[in-house]
Amino acid sequence: MPDRIGFEFPVDPAEQWDGFNNPGIEYYTGSPYHGLGRETTQNSLDAMAGQPAKVEFRLIEVPTQEVPGIAELKEVITRCLEAAKESNKARTFFESAVDIVNAPKIKVLQIADHNTTGLKGPCQNGSPYFALLKASGQSVKDDTSIGSYGIGKFAPFAVSGLRTVFISTVWRDKQEWKHYVQGKAVLMSHYDRHHRIRQGTGFWGHTEKCLPVEDLEDVPIWLRRAHDRDTLEEAIGTTLSILGFQPEKSWRSKIAAVTAENFFGAIERSALEVAIHGGHSIDRITLRKVFYDQGVEQSISELKGEPESFTSSRLFLDVISDGTPGVVIEHCENANLGKCEFRLLVREDLPKRVAILRDGMLITQQLQGLRRFSEFKEFAAVVECQNPRGNALLKAMEPPKHDDFEPDRLSPKDIQKGRVALRELAKWVRDMLKRHAQDPVSEKTNPDELNDFFPDEAATGQSGARGEIDPAGKVIVRARPLPRRKTPSPDPSAEEERFGRSTGNDAEAGEDQNAGAGSAHEQVGERGRADDDGNGQNGSDTDDGGSQKQTPMAIRGNLRLHNVRSIIMGPRSRKLSFTPSRSGELCLMLQDSGADTNRKLSVAQTSPGRIEQGVVTGIKVHEETRCSIDVELAEVFNGTLRLVADAV
Repeated sequence: MPDRIGFEFPVDPAEQWDGFNNPGIEYYTGSPYHGLGRETTQNSLDAMAGQPAKVEFRLIEVPTQEVPGIAELKEVITRCLEAAKESNKARTFFESAVDIVNAPKIKVLQIADHNTTGLKGPCQNGSPYFALLKASGQSVKDDTSIGSYGIGKFAPFAVSGLRTVFISTVWRDKQEWKHYVQGKAVLMSHYDRHHRIRQGTGFWGHTEKCLPVEDLEDVPIWLRRAHDRDTLEEAIGTTLSILGFQPEKSWRSKIAAVTAENFFGAIERSALEVAIHGGHSIDRITLRKVFYDQGVEQSISELKGEPESFTSSRLFLDVISDGTPGVVIEHCENANLGKCEFRLLVREDLPKRVAILRDGMLITQQLQGLRRFSEFKEFAAVVECQNPRGNALLKAMEPPKHDDFEPDRLSPKDIQKGRVALRELAKWVRDMLKRHAQDPVSEKTNPDELNDFFPDEAATGQSGARGEIDPAGKVIVRARPLPRRKTPSPDPSAEEERFGRSTGNDAEAGEDQNAGAGSAHEQVGERGRADDDGNGQNGSDTDDGGSQKQTPMAIRGNLRLHNVRSIIMGPRSRKLSFTPSRSGELCLMLQDSGADTNRKLSVAQTSPGRIEQGVVTGIKVHEETRCSIDVELAEVFNGTLRLVADAV
């Protein structure tokens, strides 16, 4: 067949079958905008030629007839629909794709970068261009680049209604500037008109060997990086054109949120700027505006782990900003990672989290050994390796999503090195937290405010007196009855009266990693009330004359919880188990068992029971009968839970 320009889906001589569920695309279908914003921006940072790398997101519409090879693409999509017998999902996709290619116009999302090297060719094995367009599971990048698995190149296909993307790039080959344009469609195997099996992946370009098009005249204007060859040097960089983009209403805000959350380090240091046409332009000056935009935060509120991760990144930005007062900076020399920097901010309302950044990108807030900090003040911390060799080791331990460090991914000879590096890093961070953020705990306290009630024996002339003079003068002690407990307020909105003054039954549950682990510690007592003077009472109070007066408040019964267990099911999910001392209905508040205060944790979902202002209510229990409930917190929580139960 003579060489021509168009779509080519090669014949499969082995007659294999590429199903619709492509693993690379499926990897991003659960959170497509997160993958799109993170992976495409990451690729531009990897190809940065000067600071800052600039990335633009632009939504355009083009006449369908101006899409290169559209007639061939229509035919292939129709044949894929005929072959899509494997699942309803495949049939639904191709039915929608038929509608898209038959419409008069097609929406195209273009992502263009500048101040980058472009996607270097030629289209031969071993080049970055070949790795992106034709290789599977290959990423031709150096050891310090952010990406490493070659899976990120599938993220744009996950938001394409045609699973088709065009790549336009300008790069320099020695002294010559090159302009490549090529399309790629990842569909499924199908039969052609001669009943031969065609592969599911096809390319637009030169059909012989599926090579890119270099002549600008063969490319429509909307796919060109430059108007003519004289301006190629000014157009260096890469543009992705995603066909059949079907945007959600808040897609611009989601891209802005993903960019700010994951690349705040690079943006703050002027290494990255992102412009979303029709939305936010994000640079060092406008980054905080994005973080405090309620629309941006709301756009990701239904995504897993959000908006908690987004708001945490906003706080981490304060930690790495030079102008933030009170930031503590420490350095260490890790044997395997080299020089590492630790930045800490101690302040109220901070999330008690440690963020690990690599080359300006957030990797994780959940490093092993740095997840629970109940003994520390509220803080936010950022850790970065400042050594290229150390960053190469960290990168090699990252999974495809670049959201953790897993030493077992290393070669056998380096696994122990990776484990030691992470263990020593976590230990050093904890040592720094103990130095700068640990709550001081005094073993011995002199309660001067109780002098009027408990005088020194020497001042009253009792036995054992040492002759010291009481500076407060003579103190007369009269016997008086202990006050009885006061009944609680019936007002359900008085949350402090209902839960905030417990003198007992605050069961502090140890977090179990599995059902058989057992709780770390457990405190079970009797539920009580405190009046305005702090006197624990129940049903009545006592005046100075010793007479009793009845309170008009309803009396709630005491309740004890035995064998309290909390099993971690996920970042926000817990299974709570306990044995009540008697039958009835109870309310259950969850608290963060901190060293200084017990902060309320709002519950978002529960089974059984119902939620009232973040508190679980309507739990029916039976005497000495084991009770278990599943709860989901409104925010990610990694500390020790404190259960406060109240019988209704």
